[in-house]
Amino acid sequence: MTRLPRLLLLALLALLVLAPAGAARAGQQSPVTLDVRAGYDGHGQYNVGHWFPVGMVVANAGGDLRGTIEWVFPGDSAPAFRYAIDLPRGARKQVTIPVITTRGYAVAELSLVVDGKQVLSQAVRLTPIDTDGIIVGVLSSDQTLLSSLSTTQLVSGYTTVMSRMSADLLPDDAMLLEGLDVIVIHDVATATLSDRQRAALADWVRLGGTLLVSGGPDAQRVAEGLDAIMPAQIAAGLRTEVSAQPLERLAGRGGAADLAQGLTANQITLRPGARSLDGENLIVVGDVGAGRVIFAAFDLTLLRAWRAEPNLWKPILSIEDRMQIGHSFRERNENLVAGTIQLAALNLPSPAILLLLIVTYILVVGPVNFLVLRRLRRVDLAWVTTPALVAIFLLGAYGVSFVLRGTRPQVSQLALVQSFEG
Repeated sequence: MTRLPRLLLLALLALLVLAPAGAARAGQQSPVTLDVRAGYDGHGQYNVGHWFPVGMVVANAGGDLRGTIEWVFPGDSAPAFRYAIDLPRGARKQVTIPVITTRGYAVAELSLVVDGKQVLSQAVRLTPIDTDGIIVGVLSSDQTLLSSLSTTQLVSGYTTVMSRMSADLLPDDAMLLEGLDVIVIHDVATATLSDRQRAALADWVRLGGTLLVSGGPDAQRVAEGLDAIMPAQIAAGLRTEVSAQPLERLAGRGGAADLAQGLTANQITLRPGARSLDGENLIVVGDVGAGRVIFAAFDLTLLRAWRAEPNLWKPILSIEDRMQIGHSFRERNENLVAGTIQLAALNLPSPAILLLLIVTYILVVGPVNFLVLRRLRRVDLAWVTTPALVAIFLLGAYGVSFVLRGTRPQVSQLALVQSFEG
């Protein structure tokens, strides 16, 4: 057999041996899986310049892992956000990462890094909502509830965007709700929400949010977990054949042609400070901190076919300026820290003084030293006088700084305080 065919045969055998191993490696999948639901609606919806949640379920079917979940925006050389996580064998953890950006990114990368190596990576689609949009979050099993609001402007010049939320994705931190202007709760048992979720809702309202709670047959179940901030006490039983004319008047339309049938409404008792907007306790409101809670004593779906529905809610859901949580942190810079340490005692000397010191040092160590030694006819002592002059300047600079700064340490303290009325 010649040399060339022998080499070809060896190469073929190597391919036959290595190909199955390569195919096996290609067929291997990461033992870790990520189920990501980003934004208010779980489909990437977020308000630009405001914190929003990125929820995920991380499962590990392999060996024990300890790594970092990293969130990277396009064009960034380093992760914008990191989250350390331990994943024992068989672990399944639910994680929420708070994210913010001042740019309208439509995609981001979420990855799991273990020992500096990327184990898993996933692209996350995002739907940015610019600052000229008013966002109404709706917690309801009815995905068309209040759809008419998207055709009206709750604030002149601002579009209204509906965000269909889910109770299991509701953040437990008011900061992550801050990008929403209005939240509507309908047919959701709020008592089933966690204590932290209910507290986040209450804090969001106190900071200026507008919460609309739907009534109807399920009113007590809907309001149970929010009793501390509700504007009315809901009694058992319903009022039937209630006139819809008060709602027509609020909407600015005469008569009740579109709502000829009587409404079924809850029996309620106003709490101190609450007020009825229609005079018949169909829509009541109470102030909570800087925000307010509105209770509609009827099922919101009853107004679905009403042509005046957006006209009714436009004045009721009017948006006012709200307190912003962590507004100064939105650029993710160090302005707050830099401003805190701007103390007069920490300022550097002026450039003129530094320049004078350097020029004096050069002249004394160089020409002046040489001229004096030559006049004394002892130029050979330059090897002694030069180091001595350098040492004198060093000791002098240290002594001056010691006198100016002293030995007392200066500590800067920063306190962030959030307070509510009462």
